[in-house]
This record gives sequence, structure tokens and C-alpha cells, in this order.
Amino acid sequence: MNNYTDFIKECGILVKNIGYLNGKFIITSEDEKKYLLLSKNKDIFSYLKNIDYSFYIEPFKSNDYFDLFEYNDDIVDDDYKKGKEIIYALSILHCKTYSFSDNNDLNNILEKYKYEIEESLKYYLDLQDYIDELDFLSPQYYLLILNISNIYKILQYGKKIIDELLTKDSLSIRKSICVGNCSCDNFVSEKNKYFIDWTNASNNYIIYDFVSFYKSNFSRIDMNSLFDIYNDKILLSNDEFNLLVGIICIPKIIHFTKNNYKNTLMVRELVDYVSKTYEFVLEKNEKYEKTNKNEFS
Repeated sequence: MNNYTDFIKECGILVKNIGYLNGKFIITSEDEKKYLLLSKNKDIFSYLKNIDYSFYIEPFKSNDYFDLFEYNDDIVDDDYKKGKEIIYALSILHCKTYSFSDNNDLNNILEKYKYEIEESLKYYLDLQDYIDELDFLSPQYYLLILNISNIYKILQYGKKIIDELLTKDSLSIRKSICVGNCSCDNFVSEKNKYFIDWTNASNNYIIYDFVSFYKSNFSRIDMNSLFDIYNDKILLSNDEFNLLVGIICIPKIIHFTKNNYKNTLMVRELVDYVSKTYEFVLEKNEKYEKTNKNEFS
């Protein structure tokens, strides 16, 4: 039964409405109960149970293709408080599951990030050339040009970090179980706190979840103190910290639309990301600076 409508009927749910929120199917029944429908994840829940990890819920119903969860809207007024709870849940997961496994694929991953940075630099350089030819600058282009040097600066710093990691013969970077989606929207902050969607969970490099958390929530939450809380538990190595920095120094590429207002909002978000990330890197790099200078001099 790989048809979700048949599965819902088998569960005995009388459907009032099926909505789509943050990439997930939300089902509302006629008695106003809500359910979350996700693709089947056969292994993760038994694994989490075996390691005595509590920040998840078991499916309400399952078959070979789908998991169905009871769902409640999570209304939280304090984003920082919720962010702190997410970091606490992540740090416990990573502490319970990290290992010093082989990094055979890491060189290819670093090359991928280096290519991504080079493509981003090329994109914004070409875009600047295009804007420089215009007689009149629309608001989004004006805002972008005002801040373009900061975009180059953070991309070049990220490239420097990735290049330095590529020169090392070996790297100390752990793997752990990663949730794969660490946005505030994927965490319920009630009496029973848990991550909602584990579809993208995997055994991966330990810093990936904080990168996901950072990129999803940088505009809503102070990342500096939350990183300190996380790192007090995890104690990232210099290599792990540098990989984290190298990745977050890659801002997204803006794809402009025909709507000037939306374009300006996208540029504003990009500018804010670059500014906050630069401040974050400067502050956190101080802790690792002496070691980094010794390693990379």
C-alpha cells in the first residue's frame, strides 16, 4: 500500500482537510485532530530507543511506506528558549552517537564546498558587472552593491578555511547521528519535547546539524551563546570548528524574480546573514585562533 490516501483510510481517519506545511503533509480529521504524514523511516526509531534518546515520538500508525504521527501546533513566544531546547536535544544526541570513523569521503566533500564557493564568487562578480552597466539601480541592486564587498569577504574567508583543511594529511572530524533538519519548525517545545521529522536523519559529520540549525534560524536567535552551550557539551576539535565555519561562510545565491519588493527582501536577508555570520566567526574564532595559527602557518 504505497498510496497515502489508502493508508489514511486504513488508519480509520475521517479526513476533513489535507494541508502542506514546511514540506510535510498535515492531515486534519473531522474531529479536529491533526496528524503528520511522513515517508517511512524503518531504522531510526528503534535505534533511538536502543540508545535511550528521548527527543522523538513513535509513529501513531505505520505501514511499509509511511509513518503517521499525532501532531500539535507548537506555539512558542520565546524563540531563544526554543533554540536552547533544540541545542540541548542535539548535544545529547551527538554525545550518545559520535564516533571517530574513517573520513574517506571528506576530501570530496571539501572539494564540493570549494567549488560551491568559487561558483558563488563568480555569480556575484558577474552580477556586479551587470549592475555596473545599468543607468538606474532598483532598490535590490542598490542594496546589494552597497554590501557586495562583505559578500566577497566572507566567501573568500570560507575558501581560505576549506583550502587549509584540504592541505592537511588527516583531519579529526567525528561522525554522529544527525537529525538533518534543525529548524525551529521541526521541533516541538511542549512538556514532551521532540524533533518532528527524522526523514533526513543519517550518520554524518557531527557539525552538520549545527550548520542546519544556524542557517535555518540565524535571523531569529542569537547564535553566539547557543554555540557556546552546544560546544561546552561537544567540544569541537579545531578541524570540526573550521569545517563548520567554512560551510556557514557560504551564503545562498539569490535568484531574482520580477517582483522588486520580494527581491529586496531576499537581498536584505542575504546582507543580514553575511553580517551576522561575519560577527559570529570573528567572535568564535578567537577561541581557536592560536591553534589555527600554529597549524596553518
